[in-house]
Amino acid sequence: MAKGGESYQKTGYLRGQFHLFYLKEPPRGPVPVHYHDFHKIMILLDGAIRYSIEGREYALVPGDVVLVRAGELHAPLFPENAVYERLIIYLARDFARDDSLAAECPQLMQCFAPGPEQSLQRVIRLSGEKARRISRTGADLVRLVRDERPDAPFFRKIKLCELLILLGRASGPAREGTPEAEAERQAAAGQDPMLAQILQYIALNLREPDLGIDSIAGQFALSRSGLMHLFRRRMGCSVGSYIAEKRLFAARSSIAEGMPVTQACYESGFGSYGAFYHAYRRRYGAPPGAGRSPLPGVMEE
Repeated sequence: MAKGGESYQKTGYLRGQFHLFYLKEPPRGPVPVHYHDFHKIMILLDGAIRYSIEGREYALVPGDVVLVRAGELHAPLFPENAVYERLIIYLARDFARDDSLAAECPQLMQCFAPGPEQSLQRVIRLSGEKARRISRTGADLVRLVRDERPDAPFFRKIKLCELLILLGRASGPAREGTPEAEAERQAAAGQDPMLAQILQYIALNLREPDLGIDSIAGQFALSRSGLMHLFRRRMGCSVGSYIAEKRLFAARSSIAEGMPVTQACYESGFGSYGAFYHAYRRRYGAPPGAGRSPLPGVMEE
């Protein structure tokens, strides 16, 4: 639960290592800004929409592949009654460690790894044979969504691995002057330079208990109201709620990896265990570390 009574809607769970959705109808009403505790892939099959990830908007066209890392705030932005046909994949962060995948293909999750200078590619737009191969694999996954034959789960996993390999090969900064570089430039509708610096500052100082509106405003010579307006307009949430969600996500991730609960509390920037405990319980519906239950998700967008 974020400050000021804000919260992020959650309506589903990732109970296994991955889950597929094929959706054609747009969501009923605006989708609030939210995040997942797992990675997400969306292949836009039809329609032309905009998509917001961590305050940056992307203008999408059919064939685009959207990559949303665990913990990134995002939401689709679309006109009312817009066509919005897509394949969505929820993917556990430790998917590559399942069975022998890590040994057989250590680069399986490469598409979710930061590129040079820690840059992240969030939209993959290809042409030619690369685009056709991803399109064919996506079409196979769409057909497999409703396949109930006994071997379908294994087949879905094989096809998902194929998609991840193709995306890994396609991810990373495109060479200047290539069609991929131009497509990438067109997809990225831009981010407020000031907001980009603020988000980076928050990420670097998340563990500092004093991180808040006053410290951020002072760092960037902004008024409190100016900072709050910028955040609300571009991120769809308040500064306080963004920091609280990032800290809770960091703590939950650390606990899931085996860190003691109290250490995770202070490592993620909470000033007191009591505040952390109550925020965590409100957010996730259980005390920190309770049963290390499946990671929660949100609506299928």
